[in-house]
Amino acid sequence: MASLKREFFAHQTKISSISVCDEFGLIVTTDCLGKVCYWDLNKLEFIRSYKCSNEVQLSWISPTTGDVALILEEPDGNTDGRNTVVLLTINGVQVGSVSTSESIGSITMTNLPEGRAINCLLAGLTDGRIVVIEMWTMTIINEISHESVTDEIIGMQFSSHCKKLYTLLKSGWVHCWQCASGNRGKPPSFQFINPF
Repeated sequence: MASLKREFFAHQTKISSISVCDEFGLIVTTDCLGKVCYWDLNKLEFIRSYKCSNEVQLSWISPTTGDVALILEEPDGNTDGRNTVVLLTINGVQVGSVSTSESIGSITMTNLPEGRAINCLLAGLTDGRIVVIEMWTMTIINEISHESVTDEIIGMQFSSHCKKLYTLLKSGWVHCWQCASGNRGKPPSFQFINPF
């Protein structure tokens, strides 16, 4: 039988996302006023908070570095559907940010070994495209798309070694993207796998 271990109190408004990272024993919660709270997963205690300028819609914790990615809604009055991606260290220090041309429906990160690969953050857009953001410089380095995918991406998950990326569309479809093997000097490309 399940039992309640602890209640966390820090937000005074609606919580917009929660992310859990077992590798770093970290929980991150966000709210619609821009407050980000870090919690110790092992001690079930509050660690620190960070204040963003706008509503936080999504969050994700890197299992490799403990970095925290946040998706912020653009300020009031902006009607072009843009979002800002903010990257924080595990200590709550902002690394950088980048804006996207479309609204973001989901995020994920690669979990490749540090020192042998550069990890990236992927943002699934409402028009079906995926933008790849390099986490050291917070720049968009690639875009993944297919002419048959135009629906909003609402969920994304990598396979264990980041060879395949699974995306969930708002229409209910699940797509699998496979990293195409290529030359070492070129950015990796993905190919759309159609099971039909």
